Amino acid sequence: MMRAVLTALLVGATVVAVPGAVDAQNGRRLDVGVSGGDPARVAQIEGAIGQGLDVVRIFKRLDDRFPNASEQRLLDSGHDLWISIDSSTRAGRVRWRDLANAAPGSALHGHLTRWGDSIEPYEDRVHLTFQHEPESRINVALGDADDFIAAWRQVMTVMAERGAQPNRAWTMTSYSFRVDQNDRRTAGRWYPGDGWVDAFGAAAYNWAGCRPGFNDPWRSAAEALEPFRRFGARYPGMELMISELGSAEAGAGRKARWIRETADLLVSPGYEQFSTVIWFNSVHDQRDGQNSCNWRLDSSPSVMPAFGDMVRTLHGRPPAAAVVAPPVTTTTTRPAPTTTSTTRPAPTTTNPRVPTTAAPTTAAPTTTTTVAPTTAAPTTAAPTTTRPAPTTSTTRRQTTTSAAPAAPVAAAPARSAGSLLLSDRLDRSGDRIEIELTADTTGLHRLDLLTGGSLDAGASVRGSFGHFVAATAPGDSSIMVPLEAGVTRRLAVWSRSGSGSIDVRLASPADQTTIRSGRADASGTNGAVSQTMRWTADRSGPTRFVLDWSTTADLHLRVTAPDGTVIGEDRSGNDLALVEADLVAGRRYTVEIWATAGASSFQLSVADN
Repeated sequence: MMRAVLTALLVGATVVAVPGAVDAQNGRRLDVGVSGGDPARVAQIEGAIGQGLDVVRIFKRLDDRFPNASEQRLLDSGHDLWISIDSSTRAGRVRWRDLANAAPGSALHGHLTRWGDSIEPYEDRVHLTFQHEPESRINVALGDADDFIAAWRQVMTVMAERGAQPNRAWTMTSYSFRVDQNDRRTAGRWYPGDGWVDAFGAAAYNWAGCRPGFNDPWRSAAEALEPFRRFGARYPGMELMISELGSAEAGAGRKARWIRETADLLVSPGYEQFSTVIWFNSVHDQRDGQNSCNWRLDSSPSVMPAFGDMVRTLHGRPPAAAVVAPPVTTTTTRPAPTTTSTTRPAPTTTNPRVPTTAAPTTAAPTTTTTVAPTTAAPTTAAPTTTRPAPTTSTTRRQTTTSAAPAAPVAAAPARSAGSLLLSDRLDRSGDRIEIELTADTTGLHRLDLLTGGSLDAGASVRGSFGHFVAATAPGDSSIMVPLEAGVTRRLAVWSRSGSGSIDVRLASPADQTTIRSGRADASGTNGAVSQTMRWTADRSGPTRFVLDWSTTADLHLRVTAPDGTVIGEDRSGNDLALVEADLVAGRRYTVEIWATAGASSFQLSVADN
């Protein structure tokens, strides 16, 4: 997980209409997709439900080419791809230890470098899994958990070397989150480690007695997902993705009801970490000649309409008959990457995708603005697409680049107080604008959202691989935004309700002083305090303590007055811990930092409020 702060350099501009909206209740929107890489089949489903899908899940081998013609069509039509690379080639399966030990120049290492080069142009459009469900019995011949972890780290290290930064989705069977901790299949044994993973994935199936000889009673999605949800809650900054979702038929209308109930579940309290849902649109092969479990969306007439309602619910709109808008025609330009890794980083518990220096090594681009329609193909104009566009929401991605000037999107002298990052209008609930932000320094800044008309706006800042950072309260408000120098994140603003103007401005950062760097580890009993320090205030008045850490650990902060009174505490488990309090100069305060999940280095700073 990346942290630090925005000092605001806007780069890499794009404007594109993409599907989906935002839940008017809490600003959450889940991506929805299907398995299978056939663009015609995807388009058929979209036409049937009157909705655009976000993601398509595909399975590949180490020596497969990417993107092939079908995958390029999916990318060009605005779909993201969830790619699962199996540890195999056309010649047969590859043991994980052999892949982990593959040296530069070897055939296996060459497969990985080709994958890195192929994914890099589409990295913000790709979720990447190596070895889907490794603990399954069908993978026993490939090695044990240690072998898998070594192979995972090798794959992701080579990706980083080639400049590819996809969303790394570690994907297990749902059963692995249920079994006893002593079972070889238990999920924790197969976890590649903090800094090597951006998302957890698991399946949720309602078998409903469809397998002869198995005791598979009807099961709700809540039952299927609960062990996975509890596991994910130990990593509060981690994205949870449903890699496969499906239900068998078990009486008229029951599958359709199950789908709608699952959609309602995923937007309910307690499921905020869930980000992506993939319907497994296939028939289960029992490997005994019987295809008895039909997960397909055309298994009965009521299923496809229920799936359409699911998509609308997860996109933040009430289920309703969808009207398909005219097709969106887009062209593509992609800015060249600014840096490429050439030195292989040694596997550590830090994220190989996150820069370790405080500033980029290349000169920062200028902030001249240009806006061009795009769908994110490398350098050539993309073909037109007939993908149905939703009628109740629009996302407009915007960024700035150093190309020739055009009409400005956000006239912003970067880094100055009051810089205007965005000035636009949101016209209906769910209307959405996204801007890519790249910081050229590190520090804590405030973004002010100013609204006009009847607009009730929300906002969030996400990393390049989807970590939620902050959201506004309704109405004019501000968010504190941590970003790291040279690291791109996305600012999204949306209409919760109403219409009106929206301005986003960058406020001056407060001066910060680092007072402690260290490491917190949850391996102590009950997450006992890892760091305690005494700090004497050098001035009176409002003061902000800022705790920043570098992985997906769950760190907490507490400040106590000399008389033992707790004057501030942050146990939210968010990306950044903040405690604000009025201090008295010359008094000695106690500051405690501890972890309840994971381990991470941290930096503690103080700033005038």
